[in-house]
Amino acid sequence: MVDLTIAKARRVLAIFHWIGGVALVTLVLRPGLDRLSTLLSGASGFDTTPRLAAWVRFFDIAYRWMHAMVLV
Repeated sequence: MVDLTIAKARRVLAIFHWIGGVALVTLVLRPGLDRLSTLLSGASGFDTTPRLAAWVRFFDIAYRWMHAMVLV
């Protein structure tokens, strides 16, 4: 019975450690990465649009999702 109690305590501590790691990544590390990836995505889209001659799509209602991407 003592072995089971120790195993459960070890499991609870492992879960707390895992949740703490997830919290650290989500709250501390990821916001900086999100800003960087957003900047890189926007820059690559701005670079790709003229290469594909896609500026005219911004005037077509069928491509309104492109406006949503720019706003986000």
